Amino acid sequence: MVRKTETPARQAKPAARKRAAAAAPTPARRKKAAPRAAAAANDRIGEAAARNTLAVNPLIGIRASDFGEAAQALIGAAVTQPVQAARHLGAYARKLGAAALGNTAHELDPRDRRFADPA
Repeated sequence: MVRKTETPARQAKPAARKRAAAAAPTPARRKKAAPRAAAAANDRIGEAAARNTLAVNPLIGIRASDFGEAAQALIGAAVTQPVQAARHLGAYARKLGAAALGNTAHELDPRDRRFADPA
């Protein structure tokens, strides 16, 4: 009977499998990693909201750096999602044109004193 000897490559496979199994995410590891990933995502969202929301403040004014960051965020969104940006721009242009022609769907409240001036 001829006995086959295992090559070093075949001997290494079980060890590699064990390492891969040990490194694979287990349910316990996924549970620990999920809150960290969610917290990091919340931090990024919070920072972006603070940058973009506070860019124009009527009490403080607008700084050139704030204007630049807002423009960069707008252009970045348009570059990453061009179809959605084009849709929004088209809808904005239609509504702006309708408002300029006086064809808006919004009716003024007759009790609103701001628009009661007969002049």
